[in-house]
Amino acid sequence: MFLNKLDDSVLPAPSGNYNYGVKIGDFVYLSMMLPKDENDKIDDDITEQCVQVMENIKQLLYTNNLAMHHIVKTTIYVSDKEVIPTINDIYGKYFDDKFTLPARSLVVVNDLPLNAKVAIDGLVIDTLALEQQANESSCDGHCGGCSGCE
Repeated sequence: MFLNKLDDSVLPAPSGNYNYGVKIGDFVYLSMMLPKDENDKIDDDITEQCVQVMENIKQLLYTNNLAMHHIVKTTIYVSDKEVIPTINDIYGKYFDDKFTLPARSLVVVNDLPLNAKVAIDGLVIDTLALEQQANESSCDGHCGGCSGCE
């Protein structure tokens, strides 16, 4: 079993001694993502914070050839239960439809690092090889691009 650090060069440095994500086999474990922007700042507005967290997760995944539909479980941490409707609205916009929504937990906490109002961690499964295999096996023989047509 090999532990590989995800390429997180698109994000500000982590706020402590950890990696934003590590991969073991097909499993990718995402650390708690804070709403830090490229300048290492956190906006005060909950809407901006939630968008920033989701964008950070999206960028981390895309940089590592993954996408939002690879997320299978998230935990959302909030410091104020009154912001849950706002978070639900923004969170849902990052997934194609109800069938790609991951399993989710939401936890209200006293406070979060760097005075953030929201943070999200998650579990991702890299199914790229399976997706490619499924696409190739569903070929009708006329594409000329898959192994079945060569």
